Amino acid sequence: MPRNTQNPHITNCEGVVATSSSSLPAPTVSPLHDGYRDEIGKVAAVLNGIRSDSVQVVPFDSLSEGVKVLADIASALELLN
Repeated sequence: MPRNTQNPHITNCEGVVATSSSSLPAPTVSPLHDGYRDEIGKVAAVLNGIRSDSVQVVPFDSLSEGVKVLADIASALELLN
């Protein structure tokens, strides 16, 4: 049986990519939680108060924006090598 008949179709893609450049963890909050984007931003602000500019949060509102965020991170990592 074809798998495409069993899997749901992606109708929307939104979220947040959080990264950390220090030993502080990048914040995670389930997208099932209402207001998860705001909560991740608030946690990042607290963590950045501990170690300045160590946590970055980049929201995206579509699949193409999410892919661009990830591609930008990959490009930045390549520049470091």
